[in-house]
Amino acid sequence: MYLEAKSPETVAHELAKELKMFKGAMTVLRYALTGQKVGPPIADVIELLGVQRTLNRLKQCKRMSGTLLHSDE
Repeated sequence: MYLEAKSPETVAHELAKELKMFKGAMTVLRYALTGQKVGPPIADVIELLGVQRTLNRLKQCKRMSGTLLHSDE
């Protein structure tokens, strides 16, 4: 699996780069995973949550953002 082969810190930085996120990408990622704007380093959050829970939370956030973006239609 993609996440298991790399360190959480590497995954976090690659994810931000891959998604072409803006400068505050780690803050956005932290908020998606924890619901908090500040907290421990995102690599620690990913490590504590584990691969499956991290992926589940990111998928949930993606679904929710899609719902919010299309709520005016």
